[in-house]
Amino acid sequence: MTVEISRDTLTSLEFDKIIDIISRYARSEGGYEKIKGIRCCQSREEAERELRKLVQYKKLAEELKIVPDLSHKKFDEILKRAAKEGSYLSGEELSVLLKLLEAFKLFKSAILPYYSEFPDIASPVKATPVPHNLIDEITNSVDRNGELKPEASEKLSEVNAEIHEIRNLIEDNLERYIKNRKVREYLQETVITMRDNRYVLPLKHNFKGKIPGVVHSYSGSGETVFVEPFSIVELNNRLKILEKQKEREVKKILQRITSLVRDKLDVIHLIHDIMADLDVSAAKYEFLKNYSCTIPEFVKPREIRIYGARHPLIKGEVVPVDIVLEDRFSGMVITGPNTGGKTVCLKTTGLFILMAQSGIPVPAERMETYFFRKIFTDIGDESSIEQSLSTFASHMNNIKTILDRADRDSLVLIDELGAGTDPAEGGAIGTALLEYITERGIKFLVTTHFNIIKKFAIEHPKVQIASVLFDSRTLKALYRLVIGIPGRSNALEIALNIGIRNEIISGARNLLGEEAVEFDKAVKDIGEKQVEIQKVYEELKNEKKIVEELRKSYEEKLNQTNEYREMLRSKLEKEYAEFLSDYRKKIDGFIGDLKEKTRENREARRKLEESFGEAKREIEEYLARKLEFIEQDQVKETEEIKEGDEVVVRIGYGKSIRGVVEDLGEKKALVRTPKFSIEVDVKNLRKVGSESELSFLREKTDHDTLSYEVDTGEASWECDVRGLRLDEAVSRVKSFIERAFVRGLTSVKIIHGMGTGVLRNGIMDFLKNNPLVESCSYERAELGGYGCTVVKLKI
Repeated sequence: MTVEISRDTLTSLEFDKIIDIISRYARSEGGYEKIKGIRCCQSREEAERELRKLVQYKKLAEELKIVPDLSHKKFDEILKRAAKEGSYLSGEELSVLLKLLEAFKLFKSAILPYYSEFPDIASPVKATPVPHNLIDEITNSVDRNGELKPEASEKLSEVNAEIHEIRNLIEDNLERYIKNRKVREYLQETVITMRDNRYVLPLKHNFKGKIPGVVHSYSGSGETVFVEPFSIVELNNRLKILEKQKEREVKKILQRITSLVRDKLDVIHLIHDIMADLDVSAAKYEFLKNYSCTIPEFVKPREIRIYGARHPLIKGEVVPVDIVLEDRFSGMVITGPNTGGKTVCLKTTGLFILMAQSGIPVPAERMETYFFRKIFTDIGDESSIEQSLSTFASHMNNIKTILDRADRDSLVLIDELGAGTDPAEGGAIGTALLEYITERGIKFLVTTHFNIIKKFAIEHPKVQIASVLFDSRTLKALYRLVIGIPGRSNALEIALNIGIRNEIISGARNLLGEEAVEFDKAVKDIGEKQVEIQKVYEELKNEKKIVEELRKSYEEKLNQTNEYREMLRSKLEKEYAEFLSDYRKKIDGFIGDLKEKTRENREARRKLEESFGEAKREIEEYLARKLEFIEQDQVKETEEIKEGDEVVVRIGYGKSIRGVVEDLGEKKALVRTPKFSIEVDVKNLRKVGSESELSFLREKTDHDTLSYEVDTGEASWECDVRGLRLDEAVSRVKSFIERAFVRGLTSVKIIHGMGTGVLRNGIMDFLKNNPLVESCSYERAELGGYGCTVVKLKI
């Protein structure tokens, strides 16, 4: 079943204006033309595939930083000319073609290692071969400026060499004339010049016979005559012959390369199409970023859910709106005053569905929708003088078409249902129409002012009533859509506010009748209460936002405090280590100096060593007291620790791991953290003073428990596994990751080299399944590219 969406529907919902916006982001002419041709997909599967391509491109650009070169010129004329037998492409055209082929080659090599992650983008790339021979041939023959390289063929190289030699002989000959003092008096300028591609000398007109030669021409003023001396005539002739030979050889080379292009035209067309498709995804991605879009999702229930929708064509500040039409309802009737936003809600809904079904992101927080095969609209004043149709008749024509063609897979959007004629009759026709399409299960959204249609929507269980909020006190639209509450036209209040006399307004109320006035009053009361509710809701939202900001601010300050504490502890530990090391060196040196003197006096040496040990203990105790104040509000003495206690494990480098003591031995303790268990010396434990921080760890968690032995080795930022077998490399990387994690490193690098990819891919698979790894990606090109993997560890 095909999708049926008319040109009038696209125009009324301003779909083409969205396409114009996206097309501005295109970087190639092929991509631009594809974007301009975007229309609704013919199936849900096709639309979902287009949206998946966008999601995959977004991930490529943001996470892997793989962005193909898409700035390519139009190829239609180039490829048409290449297809004709006997024709040939210029060097400049071959250079343009080479840029496209090289961009495809580079992108293919970059994306294929990630084929499983980006199947919708990578599948056509993988299936299309790179024409290596053609790329090599063009590269060897044409430079980046589109000029043929001198070494493009042996014959061309020989001709170029002889041309260079002849030019040197001619220039040397003419230089001798210029350097001759007597001849210099005859010259208008002491320069070598060309006329008709032949070397000549510029002589003063009254000295033209002083140098025997061929006169080629005069300057515009007649003051200068250009003479080719007889001494270089033969050389110039030879040069002309060589230039012709070069021209023929260049043509021959270009014909040969063009023939290779002609043989690969099918592949080149595929490559051009793939790169143009990538440009479409890139343009959609730019639109997504600049308009804060979300990727719409399709659902099986016949419903529409759009949250935080912002119409992309409205200038200035846009009030986000939620539009929800559940599966249990056939349609929605939107009510409210003029300029209140009813039509905007209607058009936003239709436009967003068109965009979603065309594979385009929408400016909203979230969107879920059924895939509609038919979309019909009747929006705006469509009166026709040419066909002698009034506004009402024109609307009826549209509605007849809708009734003839709409079914359960259709969405109908009608603005100001029943307008353009007598209100009583228009309202009656509108109500009957809604009853008809509701019975047939056709989805619809309509706007109206008529009370009879409002009553129908309120009373019918399959129809949802909604209104755009309007503050009757300030007579200002609030541009909010409220589901379940009817809205008022507010015509009398607006007229009164403008200055229409009270007696006229009173007369109008009397003419409305008591029932209509009561209904209007009830709707007004509901509307005013809803405005008050909305104001309270906005205040609560603002307060929630303030609370959230305060919470974030508090967490940031807390993190900064913890970071400062860790930094200070790390700094003191470092000072301690350096101080102790320097002190010990001095004592060792002192002992060494005294050894000779005390060699015969063992008692004196023993006392000296005891003094050193006592001094060392005093230093350690002093520095330990300096560290103690940092955690005095969090930890208790070591001797109080028992199984089940919450503890802090201090392992150096300013790193503290928190957990619960699972098993306690005389010297070692097994501490359980949320992610793993770690065995440490009891002396490295401190009891947490708080009762609640880690209480959840007392219960067993579901994840597998990993066990690590903390060593005291120095933490390294890099691990080089080049030259190892895969199993050896994985084992070394595993130990390296564990040490780095407990030492507090947040980011490390694995150096595995490019190779065949076995080592690189194996290590990447291991890292992706490692519970200590937050994320991993290849290094930037200038820092090692695919030869290195950067690993971000979990905090």
